[in-house]
Amino acid sequence: MQPRQSDRSLRIYSSRDGFTAESLIQDVTFGMRLLRNSPGFTLVAVLTLALGIGANTAVFSAVDTVLLRPLPYVHPEQLLLVSEVLPKLGGDDVGVAAGEYLDYRDRNRSFAQAAAYQNDGFNLTGAGTPLRINADRATASLFPLLGVRPIVGRTFTDEETRQGADAVVVISHDL
Repeated sequence: MQPRQSDRSLRIYSSRDGFTAESLIQDVTFGMRLLRNSPGFTLVAVLTLALGIGANTAVFSAVDTVLLRPLPYVHPEQLLLVSEVLPKLGGDDVGVAAGEYLDYRDRNRSFAQAAAYQNDGFNLTGAGTPLRINADRATASLFPLLGVRPIVGRTFTDEETRQGADAVVVISHDL
């Protein structure tokens, strides 16, 4: 009697077929001996595995950070970044000038809030050698728009962002 087609594709090993812990140990030992006898192949196999695992880890980390984990803001799905592209001048994502931001803010009929920031760098001086730090210049409306509250102290007020006002900073935890 011929076995059915489905019976041929499924094979269950038992100790009667010779599949035991001893045979597994023998197979691993034999494999290690073969790898030791051909170091070139072993090196290529290990490097290929290392590159594959490393690339897989990097891609998963990027996907997790960018796509799977939500942004740490209140209602991140409602945030919008407005910037300009100047193709004739070779400028991609050049941001928005201060005057344009004020026009967008004052004539806005679509957005609940508007805020602006600009990346910058400063030299932090004091005792020892100066330290170059990355910083952002921001309007007072940025922190409430993002739903971010300081752990200690306060954020900017509208009066502090006006022209000629005293310089005020919000220091990050990392700094």
